[in-house]
Amino acid sequence: MPAGADPGSQSTRNQLPTTANAQGRRNQLYKKLTAVQEGRVRNWVEEQFIHLDAEWIKRQKPGARLTTLSAYVDMIMPVHSVILQIPPTPSSTSIRFQFFLRLTIDIFDRSTMYHHSPDVARSPSDEQHEELLKLVDCFCLFDEGWVAILSSQYWDIDKKKPLEYEPGTQKNNSRTGLSETEKSMLQSTLINGKAAVDDG
Repeated sequence: MPAGADPGSQSTRNQLPTTANAQGRRNQLYKKLTAVQEGRVRNWVEEQFIHLDAEWIKRQKPGARLTTLSAYVDMIMPVHSVILQIPPTPSSTSIRFQFFLRLTIDIFDRSTMYHHSPDVARSPSDEQHEELLKLVDCFCLFDEGWVAILSSQYWDIDKKKPLEYEPGTQKNNSRTGLSETEKSMLQSTLINGKAAVDDG
């Protein structure tokens, strides 16, 4: 799948269980990804990280897409959505965690640079307040994402939060499956990221 492809397109949605038409197709939420589907999703997300890195590197060049914090948030949120649509099954838990941790580290590191680095263009002062509000909303979605991952819940792409189970539906009873190393990595990321944002 090409970098920058729309994760909301039909081709992408066919690769992942979704909450679209939840009443009529809820059972598909409990299917794990096939090896082919998981490979496609893995490749797509990796391509998006490469694309994001490339756009970040050229952020000061004429016509760059990531000249503002708002633009950066807009670009990472589709990736956020696709990662969380990876089902919390034993075979997919690790890549869901690793990809989301990587995206979390990126948003912490790069969002603070828009206000501290002389190498990054800043928005006019009258727009910075709105950008910060947008960043707060973004962090809230990351919080919800970690709730979904740590509780092994599916992601509701319409409500943008962990899926709420309804009476009579099958609930995923698997645990997080995170190793002690992964838990330590997450704890360190959140502590350091929060400190950086607070300092900002």
